[in-house]
Amino acid sequence: MAVIGIMAAAGLPALKGITGSTGRTGAINGLMSALDQARSAAILSGTNAYVVFPDPVVFGALAATATFSPSNYVLRSYAIFRDFNPDLETDTAAIQIGKWESLPQGIALDSTSVSALPQTTNLSLSLPGSSASQTLAARTIGFNASGGLLDPAATNGITVYEGYWNGTRGVPARPTRIVDRITLNRFTGRAFLSLATNTTGTY
Repeated sequence: MAVIGIMAAAGLPALKGITGSTGRTGAINGLMSALDQARSAAILSGTNAYVVFPDPVVFGALAATATFSPSNYVLRSYAIFRDFNPDLETDTAAIQIGKWESLPQGIALDSTSVSALPQTTNLSLSLPGSSASQTLAARTIGFNASGGLLDPAATNGITVYEGYWNGTRGVPARPTRIVDRITLNRFTGRAFLSLATNTTGTY
């Protein structure tokens, strides 16, 4: 029994690493899919479309309600919206495509990469759990009707890591962070994955 216990304990770090790797893979797959879906929505609707990332400044300042808690969404969720098409719709609020998606447990968006994204002003969004829209200046990756990036110069991609946002800063799951980064082609708007890297610093 003692031998089995020692073997099990020895396997824990490896098991934790596998779990973290699986979470990052799930997060990356979801984000890549959302970016591709937003790009397609922009082309098909003939309008601008966005993947919105709740950031600590704008979303973090929103008051919690019975249906919405900022801490549940800041740096751990995303949603797809597109502008209304006057030839198709009468409501001028941005139209949500799908639902708000959350990253796997133990995976977070890097705050520096989110705060560096273009800030789309006067974007009328439906907050999670609410049918009412609210006008916000949200951090987004946006696409135009041709599928290209709305702001190629400022859209540097998005980074995910193993850890969580504690309301003030990112807390990595290990001293040396393992991160994955999605970048986008400046001309076509297509997303691609950079190799996972180890980093230290502010998250």
